[in-house]
Amino acid sequence: MVTMRRTVLVPSLLLVLVGCGDDSPADPDGGLDGAMPRDVGPADDSGVTDADVPTDAGIDFGVSNPLVPRVDNTTCRFDIESSPGAYTFPNAYPSLASFDRPIWAGTAPGEPDTVYVAEQGGTIFAFDDDPSVSSRTTFHDQTVLRAGNEEGLLGLAFHPDYATNGRFFIHYSSNSGCPPTYSRCGVISELARASERMSDPGSERRMIVVGQPYGNHNGGAIAFGPDGRLYISLGDGGSAGDPENSGQQPTTLLGSVLRIDVDVVPAGDDYGIPSDNPFADGVGGAPEVWAWGLRNTWRMSFDRATGELWGGDVGQNAYEEINRLRSGNFGWNVREGFHCYNAATCADGFIDPETEYPRSQGQSVTGGVVYRGSALSELWGQYLFGDFVSGRIWAHDPSSGSDTVLGNSSNVASFGELADGEVRIATFDGRIRAIQRTGMAPAPLPATLSATGCFDDVGELSPAAGVVPYEVNTILHSDGADKRRWFALPAGESGTIAGADGRVTVPVGSVFIKHFEIDVDGSATPRRLETRFLVRTVDGFRGFTYRWNAEGTDADLLEDTTTDTFPSGGSDLTWTYPSRAQCSNCHTTAAGELLGFRSQQLDGVGVYDGIAFPQLPALTEAGYLTGSAALPAYPAIDDAGASVEARARAYLATNCAMCHQPGGPGNASIDLRFGTAFGGTATCDEVPTQGDLGLTDARIIAPGAPERSVLLERMSRRGVDQMPPLATERTDDAAIAVISDWIESLSSCP
Repeated sequence: MVTMRRTVLVPSLLLVLVGCGDDSPADPDGGLDGAMPRDVGPADDSGVTDADVPTDAGIDFGVSNPLVPRVDNTTCRFDIESSPGAYTFPNAYPSLASFDRPIWAGTAPGEPDTVYVAEQGGTIFAFDDDPSVSSRTTFHDQTVLRAGNEEGLLGLAFHPDYATNGRFFIHYSSNSGCPPTYSRCGVISELARASERMSDPGSERRMIVVGQPYGNHNGGAIAFGPDGRLYISLGDGGSAGDPENSGQQPTTLLGSVLRIDVDVVPAGDDYGIPSDNPFADGVGGAPEVWAWGLRNTWRMSFDRATGELWGGDVGQNAYEEINRLRSGNFGWNVREGFHCYNAATCADGFIDPETEYPRSQGQSVTGGVVYRGSALSELWGQYLFGDFVSGRIWAHDPSSGSDTVLGNSSNVASFGELADGEVRIATFDGRIRAIQRTGMAPAPLPATLSATGCFDDVGELSPAAGVVPYEVNTILHSDGADKRRWFALPAGESGTIAGADGRVTVPVGSVFIKHFEIDVDGSATPRRLETRFLVRTVDGFRGFTYRWNAEGTDADLLEDTTTDTFPSGGSDLTWTYPSRAQCSNCHTTAAGELLGFRSQQLDGVGVYDGIAFPQLPALTEAGYLTGSAALPAYPAIDDAGASVEARARAYLATNCAMCHQPGGPGNASIDLRFGTAFGGTATCDEVPTQGDLGLTDARIIAPGAPERSVLLERMSRRGVDQMPPLATERTDDAAIAVISDWIESLSSCP
């Protein structure tokens, strides 16, 4: 039997520390003929160099590469379509250059053949509605604030009479002209068209400026209703749990949907107040407020057939909700979905959601549109919506109340309609997608681990031919569980090391496996928990997991999330098994989805039956990998021979950077990748945008002051404020100590 256990990176001569950290000692077997040093180049911008990692000349590599000759994988394969439903979402305009975080796509009244796409960075493009279109023009370019992940250009609405009057409206974030005491604000402005597909940037007229206490929960959708009024969604102002209590205070504009009149405007005012707004007279609430008790309505739209306003309201930590929006109180922050959030009772006086889904299905709802096109007649009258994190896209049938998964995309940011009612979906991978019927039901997954064909002997966890064990240098914290990893590539195909961060691209059909087990108090043998799979399809990765039976003889496929509680480490531990949708919470598009299988993690030592060999060159020589990256390898958090900075930065890169990097879904716009210079991480001496957690003079990282550093405080907490925000019940005390030492060692910012 061939096994591999966790090892620690080394530089050119490679020192192996067998059994160090969270995994058990090796079961040796094999080696590599001659030392094959990795591609060592200059340090990256992090300031972390190869000199930060210890060397040792005492390893004997005088045996052949155990991965040669390569054995083909013929059994560990999955017939998974690109989407788990009966629909796919192809790029509608494949010849256009990618967009940068598109947040709106649609047409303007009177211009059925022109598509407009708004990017979060402030640019609005216009182009022909033609699948073969290859060029676009810049319609408008707006200066916006992008300090927070949810800030920027957030909404676009064309006046119903745009064809004749050329008026359009935008919602964006700014740090200019904000109300006193606010460093950031949301702005609703009117602009004018200068000529065909060209705005007049000098025509901007600010109508509403709202102070924002934090950098998230900005809402941002704006839309004209059939009544000609402009409707505006504003989030509760940010942080977690609505600390300003905006949702239940209609006297503030936050946590609301506003309704204003842009055509009948009293003299001296910027807009009019419809007389049937609930607080039109200013008694009990702001005159603009139409609906309130909303956390963060991200995308809303009117049904062109019924005139109803639909919206998706992002949940706190348990439920995402879809609302048929109308005037009244929707319950936040007393309720989350149908459930009490911040109160013992919460049933009376609130408008119920239309539907909801739990966090096992997604983590950030994206409101959509009621389908009124002709190409997909079976979806007529159904509300299409998605989830930004899991990528799932649903159809909600208002007549039956049922929700059906149509399929899966990536980072679903917005739904839009063309003039004929067909739908376009903007995704943060830079595409504007269509909806296409496949006519096929998804293939079922094997019901048990033993049926996957990936192990010759499941009880012994002996991999099948062509299923290769591998190790990583720096682990993802998993409450102390031991982990083992394997991969299987299609026969004759290779992964390619590409990009500045050492990520590896792999062919469709590639399979990655991670097995978890943990010591249980009173038991002589570890408890087998789950074995997770990540499979590369034509449209990204799909994840699923198998939960082991009590005897440890086999594992069953899980359809949804569940938990087990058992004694471990002197107290009860609750282990959460992820749903299929939750896999994308960490395996983000921004991070390349494949996390551990990259050069800085693979550039260490493999151990086969007690014989050490340099893993990355061995994988390359065997044909599993091509390409190279001159990047410093990650050190383990407990590698005392590496600098405290290198260990801290590698840990943050492994445990946090999948969300906290450019394009990532993290609320705070910080960059925790290992290769980013510390001065470029937007953490050093920066005021936190998501709350100070009660720390005095808080900073994200306060040089020399761990007690003032929010990053460290979030790592030290469990609950709503913890980081990482999911999947762990216990803090990683060893990592906390190292990162605390690193922060204390900082005398200043770069």
